[in-house]
This record gives sequence, structure tokens and C-alpha cells, in this order.
Amino acid sequence: MIKHTVFGLKYHVFTPDESIDLIFEKVGTKAALVRADLNVGTVVSAQENIDIANYINDSDLVNIDGMGILFYLRLRGVKVERYTGVDIFIDVLKRCTQSHKKVFVFGAKPETLNKAEHRIKSEHGDVIAGVRHGYIDFTSEGACKKVVEDINRSGADFLFLGIKSPEKELFITNYRSEIEVSWIFGVGGAIDVVAGEVQRAPQWIQNIGFEWLYRVSQEPKRMWKRYLVTNSKFVYLLIKNKFSS
Repeated sequence: MIKHTVFGLKYHVFTPDESIDLIFEKVGTKAALVRADLNVGTVVSAQENIDIANYINDSDLVNIDGMGILFYLRLRGVKVERYTGVDIFIDVLKRCTQSHKKVFVFGAKPETLNKAEHRIKSEHGDVIAGVRHGYIDFTSEGACKKVVEDINRSGADFLFLGIKSPEKELFITNYRSEIEVSWIFGVGGAIDVVAGEVQRAPQWIQNIGFEWLYRVSQEPKRMWKRYLVTNSKFVYLLIKNKFSS
């Protein structure tokens, strides 16, 4: 696959349909493949944390998730489509229904995961091989290996992780060689969206790049500082890149 780079991080120029086709073409591979995404948060984190940068550059499929990165690339003449973690989660579930593949969902609070599991079963049928909430001690090798054992025992074809960074990236990096699935996906807050606990912004808000602001409006106390700091750092990165090029 032809890869491109932005801020030292690789990504692929695939449409959503091309990405899904590629994913299902690779089902049955012996080693777990990894799908990652690029948004303002991951780009900023990767500048500060080499583990996150390595995780992205070692991934097998990297889609553009955030509108900030999409706008930046379009200004540079790159034609690329956005494909979010929520969208790929739902699209894989739909294709699993047709192809009789199974998923393991790891992440979120127990009650949130329970809601998501019930909704997935009601909308997509028997596609869940197993679930595990994300509240474990990620510094404990024993706890992490227990999750890996549960995943492998389930016989799932795909693993979805709704875990915050950098725990998500480190877990995948440390254990992907032991996880017996075809693909591993880091899908951020997709489990919360599927569970109905977080609402996605209307499409027109997504299109103009203000989905992050809509997200802040739902959980202002928790999200405002995160987005303010991250977006400010990204603006600085843009300015720095402009004057160093």
C-alpha cells in the first residue's frame, strides 16, 4: 500500500469503501493487523510521545479521522476522505453480519459496554464473540494477559478497543503479537456513541469541522480543557511547520 506522511506520521489515502474492502480481504491473516487513525489529538500526542508515533507508523492501515487534519491536507492539495473510528466500527459490524465474522469489544465502563452490546445484538445480530470493560490495571502484565486470553478464547476475527491514550497504543504495541485476531482497531469513544451515551454531532456540524465543539457542549467540565490545550498545541504545530518549511 502506498503511504503518505504528515507531521512525520504515515497515513493512507483510501475511501471508506476501499478501507473496508481491504480489511475483509485480510481476514484470516496469521499476524494481527492494526488500523489506526490520525486526528488533531493523535498528531499532537505523537509529537510528545514516541510510543504513540511508533504505534501509528507501525500500523497497517491509517485513516484520517479528524477534520483539522483533513482541512490541513486539503489545503496542501491532498485528496483524502475522513473515516472516523465510529464509522469504521459500525461499517465492520454491518459487514460482519453479512460475512458471519465475529468481534470482541474491549473498553468503556461496564454499564456503557452492556448498553453497547445490547444495541449491537439488536441491530447486527450474532456478531459479538466477547466483551470486556476497559477498567483494568494496564500496568499489570497479568491483567493485560488475562484480557488477551479472553480475546483468543473467543475466536473473534476483529478486536475493537475503546480505551484512552496512551494505554490503548501501549496495549496494542505490547500484545499484538499474542492476540489471535485478523485486525485490531482503536476506536476511541465509539463504544459510548453506540451505547447512546454520547451523541454525534449533526452531519453539517461535522462537515464544517466543529464536531469537537459539539462534544464539549455535552461534557463541558471534562472536555473543554482537553480540547483547548490540544487545539492550541496543534495551531502552534501548524505555525512551526509553516515557518520551518
